[in-house]
Amino acid sequence: MEVVIQELIKFLSKNGVAVTNIFWILIIIIGISQIDNILLLLSKIYGLFASASTKANKNQISLKVRGTILKSVKKQGLHNTNIIPDDLKVVWVNEEACESFIDNQQVIVRIKQSTNPHENLIVAVSEYINSGLLYNVRRYLNQEVLDASKVLMTRKIIEQADTNSLTYLEEHYIMPKLDGNSELKELYEDLIRIDNNGMFVDIMLNEFNKAGMSLYKRLEDPELFAESKEFMRFLHNIASGVSTNAEDLKFNRDYFKVAIILSASNKTLNHAGITPFVNAVFRDLSDGIETIYIFGLGTKRDIAQQISEAIGNDYRIDRIIKHTYKHVNETGRRVPGVFFECCVYKDIETDHL
Repeated sequence: MEVVIQELIKFLSKNGVAVTNIFWILIIIIGISQIDNILLLLSKIYGLFASASTKANKNQISLKVRGTILKSVKKQGLHNTNIIPDDLKVVWVNEEACESFIDNQQVIVRIKQSTNPHENLIVAVSEYINSGLLYNVRRYLNQEVLDASKVLMTRKIIEQADTNSLTYLEEHYIMPKLDGNSELKELYEDLIRIDNNGMFVDIMLNEFNKAGMSLYKRLEDPELFAESKEFMRFLHNIASGVSTNAEDLKFNRDYFKVAIILSASNKTLNHAGITPFVNAVFRDLSDGIETIYIFGLGTKRDIAQQISEAIGNDYRIDRIIKHTYKHVNETGRRVPGVFFECCVYKDIETDHL
């Protein structure tokens, strides 16, 4: 962010923009980038008057809930993606059940205020996720997988927002919901395994969005319903260690054309360096794969970067996006990981026609 601001100041100065105007432009940019912290600060200010004013009390809670959720969304790497809208607005209503909706890329969360702060936060997050997650494409995807994804995403945001509310969420919402639905419970546990390997948001939901957008404003296709669940199983097999050979790390169907490269083999690296991995990427590209994810865990993070740099000049590669994550192993130990999303140049207008 600092580098961007410095370059912007240089650009504006060179083009004759007055210092005063530069100052106000920077204030606006910083305000937008720190909107979550500003909302939380305003919430504290309203809190000073909450005991004497019902309106101030509602504003305090609304701003805190909105700021908390936006901060958590930013930490989850969901900001500026099409996976979920970047913003929400809390509207207090008197009815128990009021439908939330999306207006101009903002989720309007309509909830009844509770005296329990955990309840307010959890209901707001649930409404935000249920209304906003993959809102443009959800009708094209397997609904059972999407339902489990909503539960996990709600948990992830609450976990980042408030650990005390997380306990309340699990005891009063997640556990009762899963205990009454064995299929949902199994899918949820599979998604946790996928998430522990960094593949839930930036791969599964990312690819769900891309596949769904290829049908956007068209009729649903039963093939995509099936493929989306199969793709989830594909990722789970990799996360659980079932799939290890090159062919098992490739999912090349009509809607999902994805390959995973795991730069973890010391034997291969010691014998031939990164060349076999680079050659594997080129083979995948020739086979019609459209997105390649190159993984590096712990000390292998530099190897993954070297591989991505080695293929970056290939004319078929449109862009490479770096993602960082924390790998969680069976004992709960967290290991820093990285993967590079290598996207193939596509003619969008002819896709799936």
